[in-house]
Amino acid sequence: MPGRKSAYLWGAASGVAFALFAPMFRPAARSAVKGGIRVGRYAKKVASNVKEEFEDIAVEAQAEIAREEGAGEPDGGQA
Repeated sequence: MPGRKSAYLWGAASGVAFALFAPMFRPAARSAVKGGIRVGRYAKKVASNVKEEFEDIAVEAQAEIAREEGAGEPDGGQA
């Protein structure tokens, strides 16, 4: 089975090459991880701001509905 032997040799060679060149890839990998962390932090801030904005809009809408419903009553909404 020549295909299996060839695949095994390619796998072994790539493993050895990776082991030899891994120290060279470490700074690039660290930079990629740092970038991912920064993107995650930024996304978290943006999501927090959007959530706060929607909460404010919901409170304003509820207050507006309460005013409209109170204005529609004959005694001005006062009991």
